[in-house]
Amino acid sequence: MALRYAQLVALACIGFSTGIYVSDWAGGRLFRLEADASSAVFYQQVIHIQYQMFMPVFVFGAVLGTGVWLFLIRERWRSLEFLCVAIAFASALAIAIMTVSVSVPINNTLMTWDRASPPADFHEQWAPWDAVNAARCVLASLAFVLSLVAALIVSPKSSAGGRAGA
Repeated sequence: MALRYAQLVALACIGFSTGIYVSDWAGGRLFRLEADASSAVFYQQVIHIQYQMFMPVFVFGAVLGTGVWLFLIRERWRSLEFLCVAIAFASALAIAIMTVSVSVPINNTLMTWDRASPPADFHEQWAPWDAVNAARCVLASLAFVLSLVAALIVSPKSSAGGRAGA
C-alpha cells in the first residue's frame, strides 16, 4: 500500500509541475521575449504570486515521492522499474536544486522591482531563469514518462490477496 501512495505522490507532483514548466516554456517565455520590460515584470509578478504557494509542494513532493518509491523497491535494484524510478528521482532532485539555487533568488529579486520602472536589463537578468526552466521542462518530462513506465508497465501488479503477478 505504501508503494501505491508513493507512486501517486510522485506521479501527481511530477505531472502537475511538468505541465506548469511546459506551459511557461510554450507561452510565458514567448510573451516575456516579445513584451516590453514593464509588461513582462507585471506578468511574471502575477504568475509568481499565484504559483509560490503550491510549487514548493510539487517540487519537493516529486523528490519525496520518487525517493520513497525508490527506497521501497530497493530489493529490485536490477530491474527496469528501479532504473526508471532512479532516473526520475535524480531528475526531481536536479529540478529542486535548480529551483532553489537559481529560480527562487531571481523570483525574490523580481518581487522587489517596480513594474512602472523595471530594470533596463530585465531580459538579461531573467535569462538564467528561462534557461533553468527549459532544463526543468526536459527533466520533468523525462521524470514523468519514466515514472509512468515504472508504475504502469514494469511495476509488479498485486492482486487482492497482496501477491505479485496476478
